[in-house]
Amino acid sequence: MNKYSYAYESKPGFCELVSDNYLQINNCGLVKVTEKEGVSHNRPPRVDYMLIYLFSGTASASINGIKRHMLAGDCLLFKPGSPLIFKFDCDSTHFWIHFTGNAVEGLLNEVGFNETNLYSIGVFNKIWDLCTDIYINRVLSDYNQTIRINGIFFKLLNEFTSHLSPSENSSNGNVKTNKIYPAIKEMTLNFSQNHKLKYYADICGISLSDFQHSFTQIMGTTPLKYLRNVRISMAKNLLSYLPITIKEVAAAVGYDDPLYFSRIFKKATEHSPKEYQKIIQEELL
Repeated sequence: MNKYSYAYESKPGFCELVSDNYLQINNCGLVKVTEKEGVSHNRPPRVDYMLIYLFSGTASASINGIKRHMLAGDCLLFKPGSPLIFKFDCDSTHFWIHFTGNAVEGLLNEVGFNETNLYSIGVFNKIWDLCTDIYINRVLSDYNQTIRINGIFFKLLNEFTSHLSPSENSSNGNVKTNKIYPAIKEMTLNFSQNHKLKYYADICGISLSDFQHSFTQIMGTTPLKYLRNVRISMAKNLLSYLPITIKEVAAAVGYDDPLYFSRIFKKATEHSPKEYQKIIQEELL
């Protein structure tokens, strides 16, 4: 798969709605674009809010009929009723999130996001960590993790407040990394790649033994188990919402052998991929 954008949804139609709750995250995703021509979106207005944080690369968007260019570290806000017209260029990586709630307008005003517009934040790994945390919690957690996810979103807004710049565009800032962050990002974004553990240690700039020890200590699980959990979670999403075969799912999440994938999937979920797909389809009827 050249590009991917996995959204979390608890049921059909849940991804776009207006809620009377204090704050509700409708769906979110991480996208890495590798198509040479980039990826364009031209969609009708939604009823909820949308934030896009561009971590790397370049993009553009149409805001109130005016084309605006995005650089790494820029954040784009679409308020309800705003047409979603934007394009992400090749080699760009971004986080997107849709949200709703009766507190949203006040929260955005406190941040300084007063209208549908492009805001300059800067490139900070703490911000990307929070974006990744929201995404991973939506994907890997049970449906009852609302408080945790909202809490991470509050932290994200706080970071935006700390770094918001009045300039229209930003340039790359200094990226502060922790020891294993490059590996976590690589596993989360490129989970279908079958790299050796030494590859992840090398991109972190540490020895293999130090990488394995540090990763397990920080993440509470081994690197291989973490990658497997990400893959199984993505497989569950694909089985739930796309008309796709088991072989296609296996290949999409990094397993060349669909039988081996099925064994791994059943060990993690107690259901075979076909059983899981059938259960989800019955629940959605």
